[in-house]
Amino acid sequence: MIPIILFTLWAAVVSAAQVSGIFTGFSNLVWQNGANYYKALPGFPSWLATLDWSIQGSKYKAGDTFDLNMPCVFKFTTNDQTVELKVNNDAYATCTLYSGEIVTAYSQLQCTISDLVNAQTDVSGTVTVPLAFNVGGSANEVDIEDANCYTAGQNTVTFTDGDHKISIDVNFNSGPTAGGINPDQIIYSSRVIPTLNKLQHYLVAGNCPNGYSSGTLAFTVSNTNLDCSSFHAQVTSQLNSWYYPENSQDFNFQTSCSANTFTVTYSNIPAGLRPFIDILGSTTSASGGTPVTYTNNYYCVGDRTLHRNSRSVTWGSYKNADSGSNGNAVVLTTKTWTGTTTRVTTLPYNTNPGNTKTIEVDVPIPTTTITKTWTGTNTFTTTKTATPGGTATVEVDVPTPATTITKTWTGTDTTTTTHTA
Repeated sequence: MIPIILFTLWAAVVSAAQVSGIFTGFSNLVWQNGANYYKALPGFPSWLATLDWSIQGSKYKAGDTFDLNMPCVFKFTTNDQTVELKVNNDAYATCTLYSGEIVTAYSQLQCTISDLVNAQTDVSGTVTVPLAFNVGGSANEVDIEDANCYTAGQNTVTFTDGDHKISIDVNFNSGPTAGGINPDQIIYSSRVIPTLNKLQHYLVAGNCPNGYSSGTLAFTVSNTNLDCSSFHAQVTSQLNSWYYPENSQDFNFQTSCSANTFTVTYSNIPAGLRPFIDILGSTTSASGGTPVTYTNNYYCVGDRTLHRNSRSVTWGSYKNADSGSNGNAVVLTTKTWTGTTTRVTTLPYNTNPGNTKTIEVDVPIPTTTITKTWTGTNTFTTTKTATPGGTATVEVDVPTPATTITKTWTGTDTTTTTHTA
């Protein structure tokens, strides 16, 4: 009896597969104001994405898994951790909501087909998920990548289910995250990173078209703490439609950081570059919100006037979408694996405050291509595989190139001579 049970369990495990093609269309994308936002910007909650799906028992079976990769989506703006693909009250698949935030440049629906699916199943429907896009916010490499995703005006938003792409056109407004400011004087923003349980602060100096003689940028907080291991002080040559850097580079800044203040001083920044700083800080549930003072004083080249364009702002309190993340540290680990796509997994953890949550990002094994010539007439490709942690090699052997030189001579016949390389 025992061998039969073991065989049954083994068969159930190996029968499940990673599949694709369940999400068949992108039928709607509309903005619903999630607070008192001054207009519909892509980074403001909530954009309601309505997706078409279809499951046939002839193609898929219970236990099969599939993912919807959502590039440039910052987070899902819901308290739910899962969403179901349902017809009436029957759930044919359950999808875990993974928010990329500043950990990965995409978010994901990580789905598993339910036991309701059998060979006769043929169901379809729509599912709506609320989300916010990432249009930048720091010098973090994820933010820089996502700052280049969209521009103001008409855009095409594309999600991928395996090799299958679903797209929709949408119009995005431009403008700074903080309404009512003059971006030529100051740019600032703040947003919560729920997975990390952090607040991300961002500040850009006023615009000096001819460059900066000197200046100071600083954050000062009172009822929260700054994470001095996370700050960036950079310059950028290009801000996007929402005034976030599309690129960044180091500069000779003088920095000082404490639990309550992060200060940067600079001088002699050339024309075409604009200094900015960012840092992570703790969140608060205090009813009074989070007061932040943004210090922004500078001299422009050719102008003896000290421009004092500082601001003090109180950001409203925020409730994490992921109720299990409050009070827990987050560790990000990246590993290579033998698959062809990137997968993200949150490892099991104790949700009580004081424990650590680990997010594991598995990326495909890197591949190096080497091209060589040989004496044959055909092209051959050889792949040398590698185990996780190594680098695979693709060797391409191509025929030695030949050059034809035509010359005249005093004879009466045509002759051909080949010189091998």
